[in-house]
Amino acid sequence: MSPAGRRRWVTRVAPIRLEGAVRVACCALGLASSVTAVGGCGTNETSSVPARTPVTSAPMFFEFNSPDGQSLVAERLRGRVTVIVLIASYDFASQLMARQVAELRHDFTPRINAGAVVMEQPAYAELKETFQQTLNLDYPVVMADHATLNGRGPFGEVERIPTTIVLDPTGTERARLYGAVTRNVLEAALRDARQ
Repeated sequence: MSPAGRRRWVTRVAPIRLEGAVRVACCALGLASSVTAVGGCGTNETSSVPARTPVTSAPMFFEFNSPDGQSLVAERLRGRVTVIVLIASYDFASQLMARQVAELRHDFTPRINAGAVVMEQPAYAELKETFQQTLNLDYPVVMADHATLNGRGPFGEVERIPTTIVLDPTGTERARLYGAVTRNVLEAALRDARQ
């Protein structure tokens, strides 16, 4: 039969809207399986987009608060090198980076600060909580505000998720890394930010 004579089948997929506990359960299952896969990812090579020049040459000022009471405030982070990861709860690379930062926070000397900003609408705060609990993140994970989501916040235009921002002890951006970067790359950025 000629291609013109074949009947074309078009599959249409209607968006599925998961509500409340069902959406959280789905997210938890996905994250739990991802955590199993993450294991020793900090040492494996993964692809990333090269870092670009930091957005600012002055200390950053920001304050993010979440409905669950967590906050990420620039002034409280001063005095130590800080890693901020801009993530999405549904993104596997974000999960990798969030766990890698949690491990570095415990292993790296001198001690560093860490935080994550979820680049999703406030309606998804429930997923943020599941993300943090499932990945066992012991640093603040907060929701982005409207300005940050639209590229007018303290981090400027966010070109890719995840984006990892390294601040020096004064709060000045020293590195911006895109994608899931290796632990070695992140450690080098932390060492550079100390100087």
